[in-house]
Amino acid sequence: MLRRPLIALDGNVFSLEGSTVHGVYASYLEALEDAGAIPLIVPPVLDEDALQEALDRLDGVLLTGGYDLPPEWYGQEPHPRTTLAHPQRLEASRRLAEAAVKRGLPVLGICMGCQLLNVVLGGDLIQDIPDLVGTAVTHSGTSHSIRLDPSSRLFAILGAEKLEVNSSHHQAAGRPGKGLRPVAWAPDGVTEALEAEEARFLLAVQWHPERMLDRPEQRALFRAFAQAAREAR
Repeated sequence: MLRRPLIALDGNVFSLEGSTVHGVYASYLEALEDAGAIPLIVPPVLDEDALQEALDRLDGVLLTGGYDLPPEWYGQEPHPRTTLAHPQRLEASRRLAEAAVKRGLPVLGICMGCQLLNVVLGGDLIQDIPDLVGTAVTHSGTSHSIRLDPSSRLFAILGAEKLEVNSSHHQAAGRPGKGLRPVAWAPDGVTEALEAEEARFLLAVQWHPERMLDRPEQRALFRAFAQAAREAR
């Protein structure tokens, strides 16, 4: 029986009935379990020593979606439509992303996780696509096509040069971070995926594949991630 890799997810922070909750949408957990991995939510309350000890036991990191990152992280002034994620979540997710990259762990970023990975590696963001790109493509609350680079790892995983994906974001990667290259684009040229050629598995997508598990190519993405994590030890 194949060993099931242990994959961390960065927990979001929100209020429910007057209490603070740390957690993720069940669809992330279901996607990893379906791929043969064991998902583990890393709470944003860990100190640095506890985080490093947790990473000693982990095989990979999934950076999940959420609200916006602080523009000062990438040298910009806030756009009027920028809505920051919870401060505790932001700090914890950044520390997790930086530590995972430093250790060379397999990493998959989704939506805000894609943007976070780009920023952690020195890239920047388009803070509001409708205002700053001025495109007819709707990126929030809809779906659209994407075009993939046929030379990319992502293309090899998904198996198609053109796909339809869901879309629920108003920001996107701008200048790529160090070692990253854009490998998928919306029809308006907005970057929809990034990957690192030199890493074992460092890949990020702007859409939500965990919400599209009825499509074989999206399940294949999680399976490729789980396999890379399985081989990481």
